[in-house]
Amino acid sequence: ASLLPTSYGEVIKEPKLDVVCGVFGYVDQVQILDKEADVLDWKMGWGKVDAADINSQGQAYGLGVFNAYPQVETVTVHFVQPRLGYVTSHCYTRDDVEDMSMRVRAVVSAVSNATPQDYRPCKSNCLYCARTNCPAIAEIAYDVAKKYLVKKDQRLAAEAKLRGENPPKPLMENLPDE
Repeated sequence: ASLLPTSYGEVIKEPKLDVVCGVFGYVDQVQILDKEADVLDWKMGWGKVDAADINSQGQAYGLGVFNAYPQVETVTVHFVQPRLGYVTSHCYTRDDVEDMSMRVRAVVSAVSNATPQDYRPCKSNCLYCARTNCPAIAEIAYDVAKKYLVKKDQRLAAEAKLRGENPPKPLMENLPDE
């Protein structure tokens, strides 16, 4: 038996789904047949996604489908990871909407109320972050620049000394104060 839908009905590619609190998302595909909907989201990376029954992104997509299509009674969310040979699916019903909404609202609230001290920059956290001016990344970049410039200042000073010249103005002085 196939884990993916075989009866298609209406196929909507990359719809914008309004979820909650002004949050929206674009899912790869929604298929609607009568009172049933299937959400297909292809994940092309190498990191395995959470199972569809606990995946907050999947719950947000499901909620968005319920919001957009009042006739839909069930939404089956499918995450397909072809590189891993992995498919995870879960069927949500209208009875799940309140729990889904609370979970998505909690995630939105946590992100919205985050302060720079809460940021944990790393590849997996930053990959889908929409923040364009991140103080946590700026701090890391500043520290890297300081280490590089200290070494370069030391090298330039040593080279000047070998030539019998005064050392140049330290590059570190060009960095803003922390």
